Amino acid sequence: MIEILFLLISASLLIHLGFYGYFFFKFNQYTQLPKTMDNFPKVSIIVCFKNDISNIRNHLHHWLEQDYPNYEIVLMDDFSDPWNYDLPKDEKLKYFKVEIDRPGKKQALKEGIRKSSGEILLLTDADCVPNTKGWVSSMMREIQDQEIVLGYGPFFKKSSLLNRFQRYETFLTATQYMSYALRRIPYMGVGRNLAYRHHLVSNNADILNESMASGDDDLLIQKIANSRNTGININPESFVYSVAPETFKSYFRQKMRHHSTSTSYKTGHKILLSLYSGSQIMFWLGVLTASFIANYKFLIFLPIKWLCQYVFTFRIYKKFMESDLLVWLPFLDFFMFLYYVIFAPLLLITKSRTDWK
Repeated sequence: MIEILFLLISASLLIHLGFYGYFFFKFNQYTQLPKTMDNFPKVSIIVCFKNDISNIRNHLHHWLEQDYPNYEIVLMDDFSDPWNYDLPKDEKLKYFKVEIDRPGKKQALKEGIRKSSGEILLLTDADCVPNTKGWVSSMMREIQDQEIVLGYGPFFKKSSLLNRFQRYETFLTATQYMSYALRRIPYMGVGRNLAYRHHLVSNNADILNESMASGDDDLLIQKIANSRNTGININPESFVYSVAPETFKSYFRQKMRHHSTSTSYKTGHKILLSLYSGSQIMFWLGVLTASFIANYKFLIFLPIKWLCQYVFTFRIYKKFMESDLLVWLPFLDFFMFLYYVIFAPLLLITKSRTDWK
């Protein structure tokens, strides 16, 4: 029994750290070179919202004050309840009501794309705040020689344990999809901060016609991204912040929406993502079981794992301005194990929610 557990722990650790060594360490060593711009193609910032006028009112000036010289803001009101707010009079600002009432955000995005006149589409959400006035410019510098740019959408920092875990989970998710993009196998982005060329979707009329209401970012990237057309942006100027859910209930609802699309990923992506989470589960189960029934010396595997994770990713924490999470790594790594064991299966068996606000 002990020999089997030892083999299970060793194999799962090697698989898990294999992802860190092959995918994450390449990102850890990655340096984003400074770029200049010779021309300024028109950008359409698309913001879809439903019953979220308070965030529109509070954040609109951040989008209107960007230093990029050629852009428009397309606000798509997805059948919100009646609201009283006079939108600023600005030639950059366009407001539309969604014409067809369907579950989820996808219909609003589809109509927003159709009403956008920009060569580049830049997606964000109503609750998102650009880190700087250079957000649009930074994303446009990176898309010059690409067709898709994956940005980072972190949460504002708070001192609660739930906030730290949500930031860590967001950090890991971004580390994964950006590392995969660097290895030329992009599989997702986040709609809080994502740019792509208009022709990628305008030339694919049915790209947002899937029956699944969610997945406007994941499934779209699955269709339009390839090994040659996708880049990343890790310049802090480009970060777009939002407030993390403050309760486990609201967090659970958010993750239900996000995970409902994962079953539609390409087979290769599903295998890789399952190997990563599965190796984390097997490692922790093996260590805890062996330590309980045999010898606590098996706990020595834990600092080995954490040290390797630190070596392979410590620069990524700095790139994402999340270095304060490093001291919490042992706890957050264990909570991630609990997330995979308890939380993720619940998301799979719980009926998917289609409402997005």
